[in-house]
Amino acid sequence: MPNVSFRAALLAGAVAFASIAGFVLSGGPAGAQDATTNTETTTPAPAEAAPTGTPAPSANGAPTPADPAEVVATVNGKPITRQDVLDSAADLPPQYMAQIDKLFPQLLNRLIGIQLVEAKGREQGLADDPEVKKLVKQAEEEAISRAYIQKVIETKVNDEAIQKIYDEDLKEHPPQIEIRASHILVKTEDEAKEIIKQLQGGADFATLAKEKSIDKGSGEQGGDLNWFTKDTMVKEFSDAAFAMQRGDVSKVPVKSQFGWHIIKITDSRMQTPAPLEARKDDIRQALSQEAVHQEVQGLIGGAKIEYSKEDYKLPLAPTGAPQ
Repeated sequence: MPNVSFRAALLAGAVAFASIAGFVLSGGPAGAQDATTNTETTTPAPAEAAPTGTPAPSANGAPTPADPAEVVATVNGKPITRQDVLDSAADLPPQYMAQIDKLFPQLLNRLIGIQLVEAKGREQGLADDPEVKKLVKQAEEEAISRAYIQKVIETKVNDEAIQKIYDEDLKEHPPQIEIRASHILVKTEDEAKEIIKQLQGGADFATLAKEKSIDKGSGEQGGDLNWFTKDTMVKEFSDAAFAMQRGDVSKVPVKSQFGWHIIKITDSRMQTPAPLEARKDDIRQALSQEAVHQEVQGLIGGAKIEYSKEDYKLPLAPTGAPQ
């Protein structure tokens, strides 16, 4: 028996998924292959009809929540509930899940196909096939591992831990002053001095930047470099720019590894830290990864493991709170 993914092996599921993709792209039912006859069939969308599976509106016009225990089909005497269909679709991409009501008929029929294929396999004694037993064992091991890891995460990752990481990071990386500046970059000091003379005589900075700057990216924007902090630019440029005030234009050219700069400061401000809510998901993910890492390393360190070759043994990876 070939070692293939259970879902990938189900013809009915694959055919139904192709139908779903067509449905989403077209905005209505797509031409789908019939899994039994393998012929093309097209189902026209009923005019002005609500999608199958959409809850009927209540008396006040609001949709009535669908009952997950509702039996939506019976296959050879075995009921299928709405929740069974939703559970079978849990691995679909978010763009499909967002249209779950529209896709409900396709998802239901995909599940029917899966159950019929499974029943047929059981009839043929495949539940006792060694390869099937191996796959079932692997699936069980993975499910148990996932459940244990989820418990570890739930124990160690909470709002208090997230707040602590946020506060520590804010303390280590306090808000900085950032400025918005424009520049004109040229190859020689003499050329830079000549441009400064033109600016002092009333020439427009943005116009000269477009005409003369060898930094074509900012030059097209009139020399604008947008907002930046001191540590994001080369030292010579930053030292000069952050010593200037809003509205100042370089009185002498500034040399860096890129050439000679004429700088104009257009604005300055103190950074506003990202609020906790904006960073919460990233911190939660980092904490979860570290919690799992620590747990696995602890289990490995506490286990009696004998390797057939010393080369197979790896040192325990260091653990530490995410930054």
